[in-house]
Amino acid sequence: MEELPATMDRDEIFFPVAAQKHVSAFLLNQPEAALSRELLEEIQENYLACRSRNGLVPDAAHNSYGFPLERRNAAGNLVWIYISRSTREDGAPWYVSFIKEEAEGESLEPAYKTCRPSAALRKFAYLGNGEAFLRDLAEHVQEEEWSFEGGKPYAILHRYITYTFYRLVCQDKICIADDGSFAAFNTGLQSRRLGEDVFAYFTPSGDNERSPWRFSCFCSTDSGDQGERWCYKKMFSTKGEPEPATYFTHMSDLLLDPDCNVQLSSDHIFHDNCDRLPMDLLKRECSINDEAMGLLAQIEAADNEHQREELFDRLGDVICNDFDLYALLNERLDSALKRTLKRVRRNWKLAVPCFFPTRNVMSMMLPIAFKPTGDPELVLVCERTRSGDYLGQTILTLPMAYVDARLLCRPGSEWLNTQRILRSDDDWDLDDED
Repeated sequence: MEELPATMDRDEIFFPVAAQKHVSAFLLNQPEAALSRELLEEIQENYLACRSRNGLVPDAAHNSYGFPLERRNAAGNLVWIYISRSTREDGAPWYVSFIKEEAEGESLEPAYKTCRPSAALRKFAYLGNGEAFLRDLAEHVQEEEWSFEGGKPYAILHRYITYTFYRLVCQDKICIADDGSFAAFNTGLQSRRLGEDVFAYFTPSGDNERSPWRFSCFCSTDSGDQGERWCYKKMFSTKGEPEPATYFTHMSDLLLDPDCNVQLSSDHIFHDNCDRLPMDLLKRECSINDEAMGLLAQIEAADNEHQREELFDRLGDVICNDFDLYALLNERLDSALKRTLKRVRRNWKLAVPCFFPTRNVMSMMLPIAFKPTGDPELVLVCERTRSGDYLGQTILTLPMAYVDARLLCRPGSEWLNTQRILRSDDDWDLDDED
C-alpha cells in the first residue's frame, strides 16, 4: 500500500462540497445540508483511526482507498468515504473521490475495530455506569490523581483507559478465549496491594445487546476478592496474561534533540486551534485588527460552547487572512519556542513524550510561555520528520497535554502535574468524544 496522507487536513485531502453533500445525503438524509464542524472532525477521526491500523481498504477499480464512518445512517447502514490521488498540480495531493453506502452485514470487521478511539471500548463492551466503572478501576490500581481540581470525576482515567484499549486493539492484544467464554485486556496499571498487572475481564453479552461483551470485573494475581481471583485464574490458565500496550521501539523516541530545527505548522495552529491560545495574548496582538477584536469581545460574552466554537472559527479565518496579524502571532510563538529550546538544552526532562494512537506516532510536548515568569500557558506538540528535524504540529492546553502524556506513563515533569494545572474551559465528560 502506498503512503497515505497523515491527516485529512485541507492541505492534504481536499473534501469537495459535492462530496460533503453526498455524505449528508447518505448519513443524514439531507442532500443539500452542509456538514457541521463536529461531523467533519468525526470523519477525520474515523480516517485517522483506520489509518493508524492500516485499515483503509484499497479499491483497485477506482484507484482509491476507503474507510467506514462509525456513525450509521437511519437505515443502520455504514457510509464509506473514498480518497484518491489528485492529478492537479496545485492544491492538496489527495481528494475525496466518492461516497457509498454499505448494507448491514456486508462489513466483516467488528464495530469496535472500525470506530474512533474514544468509542472503541463502549463498542466492545457494556460497561454499566461510566463513573462507577472508572471508580472501580481507580480503587484497584495504585493511588493517583485521576481528576483535575474542579473538573469531572476520573476525567484523566477515562481518557487513559479508552485510548489504552484502542492501542491494544491496533496491536491485536485483546485476549478472547477460543470458546468465547471470556475476553480480557491488560489495563497497563498496577494493583495497590503488590503492584501486579491489573486486567479487565468480560463475559459474553446477551443476544439482544449492542456490544458483544459485558464488563465483569478488574482482577490481578493479588486480588482480594474471591470472584476476581477466579476470573484471573480462568484467564491465566486458559490464555495466560494479556500483554500490555507498547508505544515506542527506541529510547531515543523519548528524548528531544534541542539542536534540531523545529518548524511551526502555523496555519493549522492559528486557523484551527486559535481557541487554545491564551486570551490575553490574542487581545494584545489582535489589537491591530478591529474585526478580530470584535470577535474576541463576542467570544468573552458568549454563553454557550457551540457559539464560542463558531466565533473562534471566524477568528481563525481573520487571523490567517491578515498577513500582519498572522506574522505577529507567529513571531510571538516562535520566540517563545526558542526560549523553551534553550531551557531544554539545560534540562532534557522539560520535553515530555506522548503518543497519538490515531496517527500511530510518538511526539514530544514542549511547554510554551509568553510571560516573563516562565510559567507554561500552552503546549507545542512536535513530531519528528524523516529529515530528522521536528514539525510543531499543533498546540494543546495544559489539561489536554497531561491526559495525552499519561497514556505512556505517570508524568513526572516539573511543569506537567495535576496540582499546577488549573481547570480551563475544556473538559471531558465520561461519554464525550475526542
